[in-house]
Amino acid sequence: MRRKGLHPDAPRATIRANMEDRPHHWTIGVSLAAILVAGMSALFTYLQWMEAKQARLDAREAAKDQGEDVKRSAQAADRSAKAAERSADIAAESLKDSRRGFQISERPWLNVTNTNVTLPPDGGRPPRFDTTLTNSGKSPAYNVRVRQWVFLADTISDKLMPEPSSISTSVVAPASYVIMTNSPTWVVTPEQFKDIVAKKLFLCFHGIAEYDDVFGKRHLTKWCAYTVPDKTAIYPCTTGNSAN
Repeated sequence: MRRKGLHPDAPRATIRANMEDRPHHWTIGVSLAAILVAGMSALFTYLQWMEAKQARLDAREAAKDQGEDVKRSAQAADRSAKAAERSADIAAESLKDSRRGFQISERPWLNVTNTNVTLPPDGGRPPRFDTTLTNSGKSPAYNVRVRQWVFLADTISDKLMPEPSSISTSVVAPASYVIMTNSPTWVVTPEQFKDIVAKKLFLCFHGIAEYDDVFGKRHLTKWCAYTVPDKTAIYPCTTGNSAN
């Protein structure tokens, strides 16, 4: 059985025409190569796109992490600043406390250390009060002014009365003292003396001492008391005794 095909005796022109109708192998190869190149190019482009996308994601995460780091750093710096501010406040307050403690320990203190009351047992003469104020502090008291009131009252009172006795002195050194003397012009009658003993009347005295310390601060000492002649005793009032 004979294969269909060109007869060996066919004309050459016919053979050439039939050869041209067949696809050339090199054309197919070029096409395949072009397809392969295009595929590789597309793959390369895709890989580049994926890499760029991952880079953006990495950059976004890095920026987010950096933002968190910056936020944490800012918070840490804020905490440090607040801690430093608190430390500064504590140090300043400690310095103030130290200064106050030093001034308190070194300042003068004028206080009543003794009072002598002279009153005739039968009355008929003015009473006399000698009140001693001593500087028990470590530095002098300056610009000292002392006032003292003496009066008869039916109730114990630290209410200021008119016309006090008064003395002033420029300096009272540590361990030194000043004596405030009152000699009223009025007399205690025998009847008033009996009322004083019976506690129907009270022979009261109170005073105020003002002075400056070495640090330029003004201080005030106040006292209030009354006496019971038959017991030669002196009792403080419930109010009116203070010092600063």
